[in-house]
Amino acid sequence: MKIKSLAIYLFFSLSLLGQDSLKVKEEKPDKWNFRIGPYFWFLGINATLEKPPVPSTLPELEKRRFSINKTFAEVANSLKFAFLINTEYYNKRWLGTLNVTSLILEGDAVTPKEILVNNGKYRLSLAFGEASAGYRVVSKGKFKLDLLGGAKLFYSKVDASIKVIGEREFIASKEVTWIEPIIATRFKYNFTPRIEATAYIDYGPIRSQSELTNQYGLYVNFLLNKWLYVAPGYRYWHYRNGSEKSVFNGEMYGFYIRIGAEF
Repeated sequence: MKIKSLAIYLFFSLSLLGQDSLKVKEEKPDKWNFRIGPYFWFLGINATLEKPPVPSTLPELEKRRFSINKTFAEVANSLKFAFLINTEYYNKRWLGTLNVTSLILEGDAVTPKEILVNNGKYRLSLAFGEASAGYRVVSKGKFKLDLLGGAKLFYSKVDASIKVIGEREFIASKEVTWIEPIIATRFKYNFTPRIEATAYIDYGPIRSQSELTNQYGLYVNFLLNKWLYVAPGYRYWHYRNGSEKSVFNGEMYGFYIRIGAEF
């Protein structure tokens, strides 16, 4: 009996030795990718400057709001500085994004005629951006859906330089920093491995009818080679703050072109 049991044991042992070891499927690591790209925005502005600083010699302007309704051509003539960049860090399911826009406008585009007549000018400085993290909730074939949450920061400042009497000059400024949480949704569709269309929308909390921030964007990403891409698109950005301390209320919109790298 012992010999028989030993023979069976040896038989199965030799059988296992003659076979390949059991293969365990090794999943490829979920690689993280980084995408960064500066962009140029052909923006138009439809907004108001809320009670910008004016000298006491112009009391009729002290409590007014001034409209800014400018095309890109008009904005370009007054553009003194621009820095716009978009970054994204992602894998198959998780992602983080950071989008920064900084502009300085001076002169005709942001100075009301009443101030220009009085030998004055305004300088409007804007810096805003969104930082968010998200998760890909749907990934079916060429279609993907991401949900994101994060924060939006908006800084605005207006500097006044107005000649009052002779060589005397009135210099003053007003600035506001605004931070709030946001929620966002992003849709992606891959036409080919090198062509990807994206739609994005985000909202800040609606505290009242007079306060709202949101933006949406549409763009198509063309991967030129392993690292370089170009992405033409359209962006609409809206900010409305009912606070008395507000400097800039309104919207910016227009087509843009982004050129960047992915690795």
